[in-house]
Amino acid sequence: MKVLLTTLNAKWSQSALALRYIRESVKDLSIHLDMVEYTINAHWDDVLRQIHREKYDLVLFSVYIWNRNETVRIAKHLKKMRPELTIAFGGPEVSYQSSDVLEGYPWLDVILVGEGEVTARAYLEAMVKGQSPSAVSGLVYRQGQAVVATLPRPRIQELDQVPFPYIPGEMDSLKNRLVYYESSRGCPYDCQYCLSSTIKGVRFLSPDRVKADLTFFADHRVATVKFVDRTFNANGQHAQTIIEHILAIDNGVTKWHFEVSADRLTPDLIRLLKGARSGLFQLEIGVQSTYPPTLKEIRRFVDFDQLAAVVDQLVEGDNLHLHLDLIAGLPFESYDQFLQSFDDVSRLGPDMLQLGFLKLLHGSGLRDRKKQYGFVHSDEPPYEVLATHDINCDQMLMLKDIEHLLDHYGNSGRFSTSLSYILKGNGIRPSKFYEALAVWWRVEGHDKRSIGAGEYYELLEAFCRGRGFGDPRVLHELLRYDYYSSTSKRTQMALVETYPPTFMDETIEDLHAMNAEEVWFGHLGKKPLKNILRQVKVEAFPLDPLAFEKGGDGQVEWVDTRVLFDYTSGTEKRPACRVRRLPKRGE
Repeated sequence: MKVLLTTLNAKWSQSALALRYIRESVKDLSIHLDMVEYTINAHWDDVLRQIHREKYDLVLFSVYIWNRNETVRIAKHLKKMRPELTIAFGGPEVSYQSSDVLEGYPWLDVILVGEGEVTARAYLEAMVKGQSPSAVSGLVYRQGQAVVATLPRPRIQELDQVPFPYIPGEMDSLKNRLVYYESSRGCPYDCQYCLSSTIKGVRFLSPDRVKADLTFFADHRVATVKFVDRTFNANGQHAQTIIEHILAIDNGVTKWHFEVSADRLTPDLIRLLKGARSGLFQLEIGVQSTYPPTLKEIRRFVDFDQLAAVVDQLVEGDNLHLHLDLIAGLPFESYDQFLQSFDDVSRLGPDMLQLGFLKLLHGSGLRDRKKQYGFVHSDEPPYEVLATHDINCDQMLMLKDIEHLLDHYGNSGRFSTSLSYILKGNGIRPSKFYEALAVWWRVEGHDKRSIGAGEYYELLEAFCRGRGFGDPRVLHELLRYDYYSSTSKRTQMALVETYPPTFMDETIEDLHAMNAEEVWFGHLGKKPLKNILRQVKVEAFPLDPLAFEKGGDGQVEWVDTRVLFDYTSGTEKRPACRVRRLPKRGE
């Protein structure tokens, strides 16, 4: 029997954890098994042809809200082209109301409901032996014209029995992609927008198993390991054991991403996190809202003041990459109240404020009570809320515009110094700044055209000049500084300065005098300075832009400053820029 495990990832950088679990769970069966990952950006007809040509006996698709429509399109046409093919679905998007899904898709043969590792193995064993699937728990399948559901499969209690999903032979292909991992399943919370609330209790892998798994990732120098644990620190000791092990095996390359609950971070965990090397850990903290009636209604019982105090401690360490999340469209939260939540979280100073929009997932408590809250939502995945009793469609569209600009400006990390100056120096609420920028953006027609990366700097400068936000001379120089801190390119634009030949001649003299080839660029080997200078830029400023970094006091001292932007540890696409202030001539 020839079997395909496949899915359409949302991006090339992602990888399919569920498929790998199943692959490793069934690898000893007498079947020919292929696992192929596509993306939703691939043309569906190309995917269709590739799968059809292989003449599989069974194709199992992993289905999520981001790929359901394209998956259905491909699977339906596969069945038309080869009626004898068995098509199976699994995944969270079809695990709820699965009988209705099967009835609605007459070309679909079977759905694997819930956790798939044991179910997939039992189902494939039955297929190989020519047995009826009726004895396999966790299935909904077609028997003639009838739709049959077998007994629900109990949850896997001993997670260590689930095989490690990765194999050495595939790690080179995953080195620059997100590698997903879970050390636990379940969540201690009961948030009504989340499917984790439908399953009570949290199950954990054993400490020895987790340590072995993480050492595998470190040994293979994976770029980023993203834990999919719904609340990584649901058990403080479990989380501390993992953090301590990561610190012990740190290879200087791998980053580790966790979704944590700030109010559950113990003092010992905070101490360990703050003591790690810069960039080792990325933490995602789901705030969702700071409006108490909303938090109570969605059953997210988190004290924002306590959360803020913990985040302040984490920010203080200046070594962690922090993501804080908000969800627009939750019950009882009006447009103005959401903007207040936006401001509350912005002032905590996260590296990224992720503005998401409520999605009414099948099986979630909020979807079951959608009439109560006046939810107007898309009928198609991802079932995003368009309006509620408390926020209308126009306001939701404004938040969409704010999200777009927030991602390009605040979340990109490319405007940190200039945005800090604008917001701190003018006393403007972050939400109102982005709201005004969104209105201006639309009035000027920038939402209707493609904008180059460099042009975003010029547009921010034009907007702020028109609004009188800050000293235009200071803003111009800080935008120049941000521009060169984030790109090694030298685009033709108003921010780029030209210098006489003597400027570079003097800079080379100074760098030679400082022995910069060895002191600053020794990691490049014995390269001549003229070659090194192709990977750096030296720019002159009439003020010291480094004094404005990290929310500096913004006191302007007009003093000529040369700054060297060092890209030697990055690439052209991802310049890892180190900024160095050159001494004044003669010092």
